[in-house]
Amino acid sequence: MEPSTPRLRTNPDTGLLKLVAAIAMLLDHIGALLLPGLPWLRWVGRISFPLFCYCMAVGLCYTRNFPRYLGRMGIFALLSQPCWALALYPAAPWKNFWSSLNIFFTLFFTLLAAGGWRQRRWGWALAGVAALLVFPCDYHAWGVWLVLLFRFCQRHPAAGAAGYALSYLLTALVGRRPGEFFTFTVAGRAVGYEIFALAALPLLLFPARGGLKISKWGFYGFYPLHLLALGLLRLALKI
Repeated sequence: MEPSTPRLRTNPDTGLLKLVAAIAMLLDHIGALLLPGLPWLRWVGRISFPLFCYCMAVGLCYTRNFPRYLGRMGIFALLSQPCWALALYPAAPWKNFWSSLNIFFTLFFTLLAAGGWRQRRWGWALAGVAALLVFPCDYHAWGVWLVLLFRFCQRHPAAGAAGYALSYLLTALVGRRPGEFFTFTVAGRAVGYEIFALAALPLLLFPARGGLKISKWGFYGFYPLHLLALGLLRLALKI
């Protein structure tokens, strides 16, 4: 940890947040791959990515070895890609292997960009953002914004929360059309599913003291394993 790093003024219990994020992600993927007729599963899933980014922001704040942290993300991105391809394209995973990149690639490039920004290595920052914009990554450069916002939020919780809420409100409400994918309609107005990411705010702001410890290897390993299980289930059910 850097000597100048202040004590967190937001939730330091990343063990609890990782557990909630993993459960929300699992429900989201079940909704996307097995039960598309239950949109509430996708709604719950909107909190997972912000929670992952928050945990990354905390990890970036306290890590003693940034290259190792980045390398760990890269390794799991590569290990997870076959499982991701199988889950999304069970009939032809190898044909579609690189057509979409799993979330670890998004987190890897996000970490590269945010870490470069933090360490004033602007080449790293630009490379991370460029990769997120060029390659088929989920959320594109949105994660960079969230990680930098959460870094700010650690020192200024109220202002960070306002920035977070405004970001998701604009994304959910501006330019959305009724019937568009990932939207629902309220009083004739289209609202994006992103609105449900606001439910993550209380988890981020209010300090928890549960002391839950989750092995980083177990946490990372859950991602490819649950994708593998979903892919095999889709194959068995011929979905």
